[in-house]
Amino acid sequence: MNDYSSYGAYWIIYLVVMILLIVSLWKVYVKAGKPGWGCLIPFYNIYLLLEIAGMSSPSRLLPHEIFLNS
Repeated sequence: MNDYSSYGAYWIIYLVVMILLIVSLWKVYVKAGKPGWGCLIPFYNIYLLLEIAGMSSPSRLLPHEIFLNS
């Protein structure tokens, strides 16, 4: 039989890492003058990060074209 008792520890570590990432991205967005909740919305968070990095408007849309063309 498989022993699944160790999976609980992995889930706890995974959740701690994800919460740490969300909190750190939230702080980066707020420090840059963007809404903190933007880190929770897919595609919008990439758009905001590229805006924070100072990329021009057309180049901010390039990462999204990869998903739209497939």
